[in-house]
Amino acid sequence: MLLHHTAPWKNTIAFRLTFNLEKLNFHRTHPGLLHFAEHMMFVSTAKFTQRDLGDKFSLLFDIMGATTSVTNLNINVRCHKADLPQVIEVLRDMIHTWKCPRTLFESEKKIILDEYKNNYESLDFTRGVLALAKHIPELKHRGIGTKPDLQELTYGHVKEAKKIWEVMLKNAPRDLIVVTESLTKSETKLLNSLINLKTLGKPAAPKDIIKPAKLINTNTLSAVQFSASSISPF
Repeated sequence: MLLHHTAPWKNTIAFRLTFNLEKLNFHRTHPGLLHFAEHMMFVSTAKFTQRDLGDKFSLLFDIMGATTSVTNLNINVRCHKADLPQVIEVLRDMIHTWKCPRTLFESEKKIILDEYKNNYESLDFTRGVLALAKHIPELKHRGIGTKPDLQELTYGHVKEAKKIWEVMLKNAPRDLIVVTESLTKSETKLLNSLINLKTLGKPAAPKDIIKPAKLINTNTLSAVQFSASSISPF
């Protein structure tokens, strides 16, 4: 589904492509492997070498990034409207034909382990989540996997990661949140090609975004857990 949020950006477009993973349970069956695949998307593709991709990111993208959680895989982009055709071309190749040459595997594995150490393991937030997991068991799962999961990755896992990536592309519901002043027919067609839908339909507003919250109290922690749909702008 396409959600268009109007902003006074005449020459800029930003969008988030979200794959909903809730029914696929990759975090249970293949812990950390989809996050590994997300990283591989930035290494090289059928058309672009690692250097080519680096050049494209510098020339065409204001923002280019991705995140993986238990519930969603998000790809975030901001670019100049004039560059949208080339941006979509690069993104489609990254999504559908990514690959990781053996020569680059170890360096990419190190990047993932460093990300785990710097952006997850060392955070007070992580310790809080793990404490809350005693009360909300699903919080013990995380899209990035565990340190042992990541340390055990071998080049053979690239093929396995590709398989679950294809499962995601085939089965995961997807949403596209677009922020720009207006969308032309040609821009809509380009975005349509990115998410592989026959029709985007009319832009839709989110419904039933927030479900009833649950308050958890412990001696040292207070938290509110709420669920939001994958099209939530919050």
